[in-house]
Amino acid sequence: MNTGGNYHNPYALLLIAISLLIRCLIGRRRFYRRNVAGLQQFPYYRRAICTTILETLFSMIANLSLWAGMLWLALAVLNHLFKS
Repeated sequence: MNTGGNYHNPYALLLIAISLLIRCLIGRRRFYRRNVAGLQQFPYYRRAICTTILETLFSMIANLSLWAGMLWLALAVLNHLFKS
């Protein structure tokens, strides 16, 4: 009889870790692009538009995967607690 508290889900933890990594990388890139006035600097207009769109897209994907991982982990905990 297994009575241990093993209700973690490795895929949920992996989703959370990957989403936090993506958010950290995007934040780091934005931080190092800023100048003394706090504005982001780009060498070309096209690069500014493409970078902004791609970072926004990846940020939304990271946020969705973070919420999905947290929900998946919460459901695993609830499933373990209310298992009959």
